[in-house]
Amino acid sequence: MKKRFLIWDNPKDAIISLTLLLMLVGCINVFSASFVEARDMFEDGYYYLKRYLIFGAAGLMLMLWLGFRAPSYKTWLNDFWLKAIYFGVGSLLLLVDLIGTTNKGAQRWLYVGGISIQPSELAKIAVILLGAALLGEMLRKRQSISLLNKDTVWPFVGTVIYGILVLKQPDMGTAAIVVALSVGMYILAGLPLRMLLLLMAVGFVGVVGLIAIAPYRLQRVLVWYDPWSDPSNAGYQMVQSLISIGSGGVLGVPWGQGSGKFFYLPEAHTDFAFAIYCQ
Repeated sequence: MKKRFLIWDNPKDAIISLTLLLMLVGCINVFSASFVEARDMFEDGYYYLKRYLIFGAAGLMLMLWLGFRAPSYKTWLNDFWLKAIYFGVGSLLLLVDLIGTTNKGAQRWLYVGGISIQPSELAKIAVILLGAALLGEMLRKRQSISLLNKDTVWPFVGTVIYGILVLKQPDMGTAAIVVALSVGMYILAGLPLRMLLLLMAVGFVGVVGLIAIAPYRLQRVLVWYDPWSDPSNAGYQMVQSLISIGSGGVLGVPWGQGSGKFFYLPEAHTDFAFAIYCQ
C-alpha cells in the first residue's frame, strides 16, 4: 500500500508544532503592538513581551505535562468532573458580578495575586466539555437529538445560563460565542433542520431586542455598516483601524513601527492589536 504523505507522524507532534507557531506569531504581534504603550506606562518597552513569554512558557509546560502525564480526556467527561467544572466556572461568573474589576464600563475580570482571570473564556471550554459528554452519549446510544427532549436539552440550557451571566458583564459578543459553540455542537450531533431554523429565528429576535434596548449597541451596528458616516466620533476607532491595516500595504512597515499605535489607535496592545499586526 502506498504510504500517504503526512506533515506530522502523530497528533501530538501536530499540536505541539502548531502551538509553537501560534506562540511565535503572537510574540511578534505583542511586541509590535505594545512597545510604545508599555514604554509610556512602565518605562519598559518590553513589559508586555516579557509577560507574554513568561505565561507562554508556563502554559507550554502545563500543556506538555497534561499531554504526557495527565489522565485521558475521557476522565474529564465523567459525571463528577462535568458537574465540578460546570458549577466551578458558573461560580466564577457569579463572582465577577459581585466582586469583579470594572474597566472602561465592563466588569469582566477577577484579579488573583496580580493576575487577571476572565471567567467567560473558561466558560467556552466548559460548554464544549458539557456538549461533548452529553451529546456524545446520546449519539452512542443512537438517540435522536432534540431541544424538546429533556435528556438532550440540558447542555443547551446550561449554556444559556452561562450566556446570561456573561451578557450581564456586559459582553454580548462573548455571550453570543458561548451560545454559538453549543448550537454548533448540536448541529454536528444531528439537530433537525426545522428546529435549527426555529432556534435561529428566536436568536435573531433576541439579538434585535438586545440591540434595541441598548443604544450603544445600535450605534455599533450602524458604525460597522458605515464607519465613515461619523469618522471623528462614533466611527473613529474603526476608521483608524482600517487606515492602519491598509497603510501597511503588502509587505507592511518595519516591526514596531506604524503611526496607528503612536498617534491614533487607543489600546493598541489589546483591542487593536490585530490592526497593528496587519500594518
